[in-house]
Amino acid sequence: MTAFFIIMLILSVMLSIVMTGAMLHVRLQCMKTRAKRPYQLFAPTVLAVLLLLQIGFFSGPKLLDCINLASDSQSFAQIQVSKNVALLGILTDQNQQVYHYNPLIFKPLAGETYNFRYLPHSHYITTVSSKSDTSTDTSSSGQAKAAVTDSSSLTADYTESKD
Repeated sequence: MTAFFIIMLILSVMLSIVMTGAMLHVRLQCMKTRAKRPYQLFAPTVLAVLLLLQIGFFSGPKLLDCINLASDSQSFAQIQVSKNVALLGILTDQNQQVYHYNPLIFKPLAGETYNFRYLPHSHYITTVSSKSDTSTDTSSSGQAKAAVTDSSSLTADYTESKD
């Protein structure tokens, strides 16, 4: 699924470059007073705002996640898929957080719970496993949680005896 992220990154950066070129072209047209109508004077401003939004919401987070992808520092999440699954490769969790996935590789089933790794800035999913695949890991994590609570009770006993 990382190939999907890289392809989307390239497309997003190419769109930013095209928008920058269009903005510069329109700006030059306005500088040479070739604008025939008054509303054409606002075209560079509108294109600049669209370019900033595109970089801020699409290209920028993906470029920041290149570092996370290279260093393999990704976040983990667990989502139960609702009955409405988007066709465009978008999942939302209970907190309305949006995650992106490759719809050609991963097809989520309604009602199924999935564990996945995702990139923290752009929320592109890189690794998916179903909850039923990780049921054996739950017992070992339960033992680890029990060990943590035992060590916290030891610390509490130590602080009480110290007073």
